[in-house]
Amino acid sequence: MSSETFYLGLPVIDNFVDVSNPEIYNGLPGDWHVVVTDVKDSTKAIEKGGYKVVNLLGASSIIAMLNLMKSFSLPFVFGGDGATICLPPSLVDRAKRSLVATKQMATDVYGMDLRLGIVPLRHIRESGYDVLVARYRISENFVQAVFSGGGLQFAEKCIKDPVSGTNFRLEAGDAEPEADFSGLECRWQNVPSAHGEVVTLIVQAVGSDAEQRNKTYREVIRRINDIYGTDAMCRPVREQDLTMTLDERQLSGELNVRSYGKGVL
Repeated sequence: MSSETFYLGLPVIDNFVDVSNPEIYNGLPGDWHVVVTDVKDSTKAIEKGGYKVVNLLGASSIIAMLNLMKSFSLPFVFGGDGATICLPPSLVDRAKRSLVATKQMATDVYGMDLRLGIVPLRHIRESGYDVLVARYRISENFVQAVFSGGGLQFAEKCIKDPVSGTNFRLEAGDAEPEADFSGLECRWQNVPSAHGEVVTLIVQAVGSDAEQRNKTYREVIRRINDIYGTDAMCRPVREQDLTMTLDERQLSGELNVRSYGKGVL
């Protein structure tokens, strides 16, 4: 399996409880990089009612990276006020241009500061962490990346560090801004839960070793299934409830876009 096609070559799991099984994960190739984006002072912005802009900027950084390949062939995590995306080495130079353009757009259009950074996987591993990834099928039409190893959290700390973070952060002027945001949509219409409520649960196991932490995650997932049923039953938004989903056709640019820098928005 080549470094460039590593992610798409991974097997796909269908049972969510398997994300707690360490055997499903594979380490990223050693020449890959981790992109981290983060809206500065996002908590204050959300308190002032700016959650839509915060979410939009986090999503913008993802779409700018996915559009480098015009597909969902990169593993990523959307964090609400930012994102984490893993890149093969062939995309790093183009990614810098896209990220700087995203930062410029955040400032010029929304008056917000988008913090950016690219951390080599080599540095993450030398620091005692790793980025392990697997693919989980959310539905017939979408496969999501799931991660382990603590490397993504460490990469985020790297770019936020006021001193050492300068080794990894991207600033305006570090690259010629050029980004493609076609396919980006944030419609914001209300989608009522099929079951009358939406419960959000964030769990981080704090066991002393990986085996104990995985056991905690398995137990939590099983208890949720006992209470709410299987993934298909308890998912608050079903695909048939949505009027449109982001697909490969949209990523190809079949949306109205406007120019921004040398790219499109």
